[in-house]
Amino acid sequence: MFKNLSHKKAFIALFCLFVGLFILNYIFVIRHAQNAKIHPNLPDSFPSDTSGPWQSYVWKDKLFGYPNDWTIEENKNANGEVVSFSVFPKEKKHAEDIVRIGGGTCAALRAALCIGNEPVYTNSKDGSVLIVYNTIIKHITEVK
Repeated sequence: MFKNLSHKKAFIALFCLFVGLFILNYIFVIRHAQNAKIHPNLPDSFPSDTSGPWQSYVWKDKLFGYPNDWTIEENKNANGEVVSFSVFPKEKKHAEDIVRIGGGTCAALRAALCIGNEPVYTNSKDGSVLIVYNTIIKHITEVK
């Protein structure tokens, strides 16, 4: 890499390379610390991706996570109480690319995938949505 450079120029080039890597590492550590401050009480096992920890949502004393590039939509009853909520990619490929939480029993919902007393369910066949579905159900946490 440095065959045609003098020793002094090679040293300066390596020094600049190390300084550049140090700066990039420092920026990454600061960004990660800022993301951790946004979500201060998340369990260590809470899901994350390249953009940082997932968004969090507390419902019925349970902590749910969903990806940063997804949208959440609450479904409220006449009294304004949240009875269920949905998370979905901002750019859905199909109408069924939604993960819903709450809103009935698995038997009544007739969903392709459904689990729990306050069910988490989807009818999506999209692989990326199914991965998020599995991650959501694995990381539901009781809030204390």
